[in-house]
Amino acid sequence: MEVTYTMEEALKKAGSFGKFQLINCFIATSNFWVTCFFLYSITFLTLKQEYLCPDGLGGTFQCSEPHDICFNGNLRHSVVLDTENEKTIYNWISQLRIQCEPSWKSSLFGSFYFLGVIFSSFILITTSKYGRRMNMIIGNWISLIAFSGLVFTTNLYLKYGFCLLLGLTYLRSIQSLLLATEFTLLNYKIYITTATMVIDGLVFPLNALYFKFLSKNWEYIFLGYYIIAFLGTILSHMIPESPNYLYEKHSYQESKQVLKKIAQWNNKEELSQGDWFFENEVHHVRDDETVLGNGVSGNVCLQTPVQQNNPSDALETQNIKKLRKKEEIKEDPYDVIKENPKVFWNLIIIMMVWICASFNTYLLGFSIRNFGGNLYYNAWAFGFCGILGKLSGGTVRSMLSSKSTLLIYISLVFISGTSLIFIQSHNLMAISIGLAQIGLAGSFNMAYFITTEYFPPLFAPFAFSVCQIGARSLTVLSFLLSDLHAPFPMLILTTMAGFTVFCLYFLTKPKDGF
Repeated sequence: MEVTYTMEEALKKAGSFGKFQLINCFIATSNFWVTCFFLYSITFLTLKQEYLCPDGLGGTFQCSEPHDICFNGNLRHSVVLDTENEKTIYNWISQLRIQCEPSWKSSLFGSFYFLGVIFSSFILITTSKYGRRMNMIIGNWISLIAFSGLVFTTNLYLKYGFCLLLGLTYLRSIQSLLLATEFTLLNYKIYITTATMVIDGLVFPLNALYFKFLSKNWEYIFLGYYIIAFLGTILSHMIPESPNYLYEKHSYQESKQVLKKIAQWNNKEELSQGDWFFENEVHHVRDDETVLGNGVSGNVCLQTPVQQNNPSDALETQNIKKLRKKEEIKEDPYDVIKENPKVFWNLIIIMMVWICASFNTYLLGFSIRNFGGNLYYNAWAFGFCGILGKLSGGTVRSMLSSKSTLLIYISLVFISGTSLIFIQSHNLMAISIGLAQIGLAGSFNMAYFITTEYFPPLFAPFAFSVCQIGARSLTVLSFLLSDLHAPFPMLILTTMAGFTVFCLYFLTKPKDGF
């Protein structure tokens, strides 16, 4: 008698969370960490330097605007760099000598990055056919090239090009997270996602600590993150394809080989050494290979002999054909949407969650440069509260549904953003920034999880792609809009949060996959 397992049972037998899953978490974390290091560093890499300008009375005053420090497109000889000011950092503004250029030119670094992310999101659609692993590995190596270019080039337009190239590799972050979650059970997925987001959330406060206390030179911190990225790239070659992906593609033998490899890594001898089958493998019959009356068809096992002239067997064969047709439909995301309009509306609503989380996170993060008070205190409030938001996501989700969790977090964004429009106190401003970031970080964390929860493995890359295209297309503007005069950035933030809360009330969880 054959030993059969469902995919969930096989994953449990292989070790739900062991050494193999820990390595995957490191790879996913390193990819997200390096990506967000670049994004969160832009706040400091494009920070205007402070100068001392003559006031005409024998004294000086602090200045940073081009109309004060520049003449005919060049720095005035009379201005002196204020090296004692904590905002004076050796960054891309000084490296590229663009102190006298309009501020939108420095904002384009982030915009070009997100243009690359948009293009990579179209590539993400193809991963339903070509898998996760190879896309992740190729993206990792290209990201190392992009990072090297960002460090060494001193040409503004080449810098834009390398930002675009780095954005194109964003696909690797999604693929590595998908792999990390698909190598374990559903109960562990939220913890893996949360752990990845929390470690990723450390980037912003670590950057602030570095520039505040360690060095004003941006190149040294780049080297540290480059080493992390290199280690993640090397380790990614050890990771096999997702067993869930292979299972959904009916590549049962390959999926079993991956699961046996996981079991070996985790020292689970029962699964790694035994001979077993998937339940679907036993009952699955391909129309073009079926031979009625035999116990075996190709590599497919039938548990009972089938008599061709038996009406009940003919009905069973017809049902199998219908099931096979339904499975084929699931492989084409456009057919899935046509077959079930609810999937389409869920996709639109979840995309709104992504837009709200992504756009507002970077809008708030870059607006910190223009808020009153201490830049580094605001940055630490933004960063550490982001970690708190990501940590709390798993706890809140364990008690409530994903939908209810998102409603709580995005409502917090709306309330905190509204307070930032009116308050003047620097201390209250830092508190409101922190509360808003708790809501944004929690909703960003849940955006990744709810996409994998509401859509199965074959549809998930398409759903991620659509959400990424929508979210990143608007996020391109967040860098430019953050330079608007107050209160317009926060008005945009609260409007988007309020609309997303409204949309979430119409989100419905599908039953039985779709």
